[in-house]
Amino acid sequence: MKGNAWRQNPGYYRFGANLSTRYFDMDLERHMNNVALQGLHGKGRMLLHVELFGRNDLLAMTAAVRPVSFATDSLKVSHFPMPLRCGVSLTGIDVHGYTLASVLFQEERCVGLQECRMAAWKDGHAVLLPEQVRTRLESFARQLEDSIKPNGATSVQAEYPWSLSLSSRYGDLDADGLLSEPALARYVEQARVSTLDDVMARSGEDSECGALGLLVAHVGIRVLHHVPPSLSFALAIMVSRVGVYSGNECIAVAENVMVFVDRAVAGRLKFRTPCGRSSCSPAHRSLRKLDFRS
Repeated sequence: MKGNAWRQNPGYYRFGANLSTRYFDMDLERHMNNVALQGLHGKGRMLLHVELFGRNDLLAMTAAVRPVSFATDSLKVSHFPMPLRCGVSLTGIDVHGYTLASVLFQEERCVGLQECRMAAWKDGHAVLLPEQVRTRLESFARQLEDSIKPNGATSVQAEYPWSLSLSSRYGDLDADGLLSEPALARYVEQARVSTLDDVMARSGEDSECGALGLLVAHVGIRVLHHVPPSLSFALAIMVSRVGVYSGNECIAVAENVMVFVDRAVAGRLKFRTPCGRSSCSPAHRSLRKLDFRS
């Protein structure tokens, strides 16, 4: 996404909204948490739907029209209390669903991009998009691009060499009684943090106060089934993938790209490769060599 210059041009996005930041959305690095920013992309997306369909019609369709996948690129860190400006545009539509591109700006700097594939759902599975929804979206579209249909590949939990159990909460439900986007993103975050904490501990690095920090550069999540959350989840993890399971059924898979950063004076973060000319950092070596099956 970040390689496309038009994605960072505010003039491209036909719909825009101002969004507030919250103090409680900051993380340990004192900037906005990546899951909170994913939620703001989602808020902008829902505000566009209100604009297109009206509040009453939207509330009647939210259980049936939901994301298939969303990928988020973090370009710069953002901070509280400055507000964010969100832009949303429709970039593709077909009988299977539609694709929305969103952007977040803070103080005229592009801080993040997201691409979300939406589809119609019935009994937990994707179905054809209702004609009335497709007609309304087509009338809004500024330009259409070929959409990428979700592939049907489903991961098997046994492919992941390490897992973590997590209890679900009432607050994980959305207004339709299904697992909400922020809750799913939090589960993915929990799996990522648990894995990386273990990696850093094995390498002797201090993930909270050491010279090296880790910053989320990209998060991609693909929803396989929209279902109510079960009483507990298994977060299945390997260094290259993260999966979230409800019972024995995989409901979503995710990929996360992390970058090493230097913790500089005044809390500013500078991107850095952990490899020097002669050797790599212990954390980087651990990531390369780690095998949870051992």
